[in-house]
Amino acid sequence: TGEKRVSFEHTMEQMNKEYTDPANGVQWPMTGPWWAARVLTQQQRHMAGQGASLHMQLIHLYARTVSSLHIITLPSSLPSDLLKLIKASAWLESSIMCQLYSYNSTAQDCLGKAMESLDLSIQLSGAMGKR
Repeated sequence: TGEKRVSFEHTMEQMNKEYTDPANGVQWPMTGPWWAARVLTQQQRHMAGQGASLHMQLIHLYARTVSSLHIITLPSSLPSDLLKLIKASAWLESSIMCQLYSYNSTAQDCLGKAMESLDLSIQLSGAMGKR
């Protein structure tokens, strides 16, 4: 077909361009798109097949969500670890969306970003990595 498949990475790059100006004064730019993406992800999971329009919307919404994570600021009255949890949650949910559409390497990258957000690392221990 003549359709152009839009990748998650490309859409993230486009969204980053929209959110690189910290002077926009928005504290929570990803809340609306994130909730919309959550609803559409559940809708897609309950459908018999993959919806092309849902696919495009989900890529756009999750890309917008994770691209805006770098400009989030929280009030000092909230726990400092809350920002880490918010970022990790967004990356984990993005990974789930990528797995729905078989973007396995991108899903793995999103999981890595979630781990990075929480300062986690995976290590094997024991003889030959078995324990």
